[in-house]
Amino acid sequence: MPLQDMYPVIVTPQHKECRDFYARWFGAAVVFEASWFVLLALPGDPPRTVAFMAPDHPSSPPGPETFNGTGLFLTFQVSDAAAE
Repeated sequence: MPLQDMYPVIVTPQHKECRDFYARWFGAAVVFEASWFVLLALPGDPPRTVAFMAPDHPSSPPGPETFNGTGLFLTFQVSDAAAE
């Protein structure tokens, strides 16, 4: 099954500040945002995506710590994850 998207998720308590930094300096647009998560699209063809997630959200996958050289994981999006 082909990938629809693949992007890093960086775990940080400053996810809103990261959103603002990427928007200001790289022209990133918010694709999805919640109180604990923000997904950004960077300009390009195709656009590139990056996400930032709060470390204290209960749905965070096991393992990622706040980013300090670790605390990063990759998300792979496909059309039917259950089938994969």
